[in-house]
Amino acid sequence: MTTLGKEEILRLSRDFMECQILLAGAELNLFTHLTPTPLSAWEVAKKVGADLRGLTILLDALAAIGLLVKKEETYHCPPTVSSLLSDNSPDSVLPLVLHMAHVQQRWSHLAEVVRGSRRPAPSGFQPDAGALRAFIGAMHVIATPLAPQIVAAVHPETSRALLDVGGACANYNLAFLQSFINTRRELSLF
Repeated sequence: MTTLGKEEILRLSRDFMECQILLAGAELNLFTHLTPTPLSAWEVAKKVGADLRGLTILLDALAAIGLLVKKEETYHCPPTVSSLLSDNSPDSVLPLVLHMAHVQQRWSHLAEVVRGSRRPAPSGFQPDAGALRAFIGAMHVIATPLAPQIVAAVHPETSRALLDVGGACANYNLAFLQSFINTRRELSLF
């Protein structure tokens, strides 16, 4: 059994700070705003409706952890980060990051729930529209690379029907249908 030492425990206790910096940048859509051209903190604050001082601190923190580049008084999102965190990129994982921001908010009261001084969200919890959009987007981000792998693993050549139960953005359906189109077979959908 491996146990964590002092430094690992202290690192774990601080990891939330970088996470919160990333999540705040994602929630403010900074990576998209800073992708096409570098902007000053004042220009970004005007675009996102943020407090200039608070936003400058956040932008500097994002630059310090390598998610933005600061040159003189402007910030920009480098292409490697932009491809993953801009909402204009087809490879963006931004919806999953935004979903994790909602998950983090729910987990932030874990000790209170365990003590019994706060009730957990009911099992029929209905998220707001933003949380639901982030969840569905997150499922798309996860399913896109997995769907072709699952199709290849289950060898659907012998199937005659496909039943979709809660398929979100239909990534799995599309991958299965593509395999049938490639083999020129008919399929009944339910």
